[in-house]
Amino acid sequence: MSKLQVTVRVNERGKARLADVISRLKRAGLSNVSCSKRFGLIHGAVEAAKQDALLKVEGVASVRPSQEFKAL
Repeated sequence: MSKLQVTVRVNERGKARLADVISRLKRAGLSNVSCSKRFGLIHGAVEAAKQDALLKVEGVASVRPSQEFKAL
């Protein structure tokens, strides 16, 4: 099954315990994880069927498909 690239935004409480949020996201199916602590964003890949499970992780504010930008 193909995976979707997603961006997870954490809320203020999630920013305070980012490592725990990332661990829970991985258990919920997120892989290939990278993180921007400054902005409270976590990037990764997830199977489409598991995307909703990421929203249920405590500390998560939103989950959106990642957008790819290419230079002209």
